[in-house]
Formats: sequence, C-alpha cells, structure tokens
Amino acid sequence: MTTARQHAADAARAAAALPARARHGRPARIAARAAVAAAVAAAAAIWAAGTPAAPAVELAAALWLPLTAYYEMAPPDFSGRS
Repeated sequence: MTTARQHAADAARAAAALPARARHGRPARIAARAAVAAAVAAAAAIWAAGTPAAPAVELAAALWLPLTAYYEMAPPDFSGRS
C-alpha cells in the first residue's frame, strides 16, 4: 500500500523531470504552443474585456497548453538517471 507521502514524492520527482523531458523532446513546438496560448489569452483579455468570456477563454488557453504539450515531450526516463 502506498502512502500519501510516497505519492507526494512521486509527484515531486515527476515535476522535477519535466524540464529535462521538454528539453529532450520538441522544445521548439512547446515554445510555439506556449506563444499561441499566451497570444490567445492576451487577445481575450483585450477584446473581450469585461465580459464573462474573457476569463473563460484565458482558462481554456491555460488548460490547452499542458494538455497538448504532453505529446511533444520526451518519454520519461525509467532507468533512475536524471
């Protein structure tokens, strides 16, 4: 049985591996996706300011980035090396 502490350690280890996975994956595509997400969020903040749509579009852009960038990252290293 795993404990909450072990789950937290696993999550911290996975988060620490994200920069290396991005660097060894397709960093240009991840950067392009980040630029698109930032542009969409900025456009929503400018053009839809004061409406309920602005935060919704900004949140959608913020969620779209990690959900789609996952496929551009290198597979995790299961050998125990960093």
